[in-house]
Amino acid sequence: MTDILAKPRPAATAEPSRYSVGVMLAHVGEDDERAFRELVQGSLKRFSRDIADQLPDLSLATSSFSAKSLVSAADGYNPLDFVQLGLAEKAERGLSFLIIVTDVDLSPSKTSYTLALASRVTNIAIVTTRRLNPDFWGEERDTGQAGERLSALLIRAFGQLLNLPVSDQPNNVMADIEGVESLDRMTDFTPAQLQQIRDTLPRESFEQSARSNYWGFTLSTLLRRSGAIMRAVIRANPVTLIARLPTMLATSFSVIALLLFGAEIWDYAAMASNGQVVFLTLMSFLIGTFVLYRAFAFAPVSARDGRIMESTVITSAATVLTLFGTLLVMFLLFAGLMMFFAQTIFPEALMESWTTVEDARSLDDHLRLSSFLAGLGVLSGSLGGSADSRNVIRRVLFINDEI
Repeated sequence: MTDILAKPRPAATAEPSRYSVGVMLAHVGEDDERAFRELVQGSLKRFSRDIADQLPDLSLATSSFSAKSLVSAADGYNPLDFVQLGLAEKAERGLSFLIIVTDVDLSPSKTSYTLALASRVTNIAIVTTRRLNPDFWGEERDTGQAGERLSALLIRAFGQLLNLPVSDQPNNVMADIEGVESLDRMTDFTPAQLQQIRDTLPRESFEQSARSNYWGFTLSTLLRRSGAIMRAVIRANPVTLIARLPTMLATSFSVIALLLFGAEIWDYAAMASNGQVVFLTLMSFLIGTFVLYRAFAFAPVSARDGRIMESTVITSAATVLTLFGTLLVMFLLFAGLMMFFAQTIFPEALMESWTTVEDARSLDDHLRLSSFLAGLGVLSGSLGGSADSRNVIRRVLFINDEI
C-alpha cells in the first residue's frame, strides 16, 4: 500500500490537517492498472480544486491496494467486502473519510447497476469506474470524458458522506443521477455547498484515536458522538431492517403461536409478577442483541500499533442500537398481535376453566401473557435470525445510499 498522491500543504503550516480524506485505489479487474491509476489521479484534480484546496483543515492523500483476492458474484462485487477493507485502511492511516475507487462492477440492491455507494456510519464510500468510459456502452473510447464523470462522482460520493442534500438543479454535482450520462452535466458546485461541508465536517468526521485507556475512550466517544450514533440508527431504520429478516419473523411467530395454545402459558400469565415478566423480556432483548451483533456486525478493527479508532466505536454502537431497536419493533409487533388474539379469539369460558390455578381473564393477565410471549419470540427469533443473509442485513446497516 503506497501513497501516490498527496495534497501539498503550505510550508508555514506546522500543524497537521484536522480532517483527512483518503482515496484508495482498489484495482481488481483485468483492465490496465496503469491506465486506471492515471484516470483516478486526473479526476482528483477537480476534487482538490473544488473541495480540498478550499478547506485548510482538510488534507487529501491517496493509496493503492491490490484486491485481486475479492470474489465476484453474478451481478458484480460485493460492496461490503470493500467496506471491510476500508475499515482496516481508515484505522491504519487514521483517516476521517475514505473513498475507495475500484474498476469493477458493484452488485446493486435497488437498480440494474450502481456507480457508487456511501456508508455514512463508517464514513466510507465506494466508487466504480467500470461504466464511466463511453466504450463500455459501445461508443468510441473517451478517457477524458470518463475522467470528468469520475470527478463528479467523487465529489458526489464525498457529499453523501457529509449528508449534503440532493440538489434540484440538474447541473449541480449533488443532483439526482438517472444514468451515467447524467454525470456529464453535473459541473456546478456552489459556494453554499462548500460552506455546508465546512459546517458539517466537525459533526460527521471521526478522527480521534487512543492507544490506551480503551474503556475511557469508548465512553467519552459515546458521549461526544451520541448525535452521530443516533443519526446512523435512524438512517439504518429498524423498521426497514425487520422486513429483511424473514427467518427471524417466521421463527418467532411459529414459537409464540404454538405457546399461545398451551395452558401452562396462561397459568404463568395468571401467576407471574410484572417484575418477573419485565426481567425475562429484558434478558431476551440483551441476549438477542448479542446474538445478532455477533452474526451481522463487522469485526472491530484497530491499527497495528494498538490504536482504537473513534469510527470503530461509533460503528459498533450504532449496530448494537439498531439491532436492539429492531428487536423492540418485533416485540411491539408480536405483543400487539398476541394481545389481539387473547382479546378476540379465546372464549371467556375457556380462560376461566383452562388454567389450573386461577382464571386469566383480566386485562392485566393478557398484558403479562402478551409481553411474555413476545419476549420469548424475540429470543427465539434472534437465534433463528442469525441464519438470515449476512450480506442483506449488513447492507441495510452499513450502506445508506446508492448512486
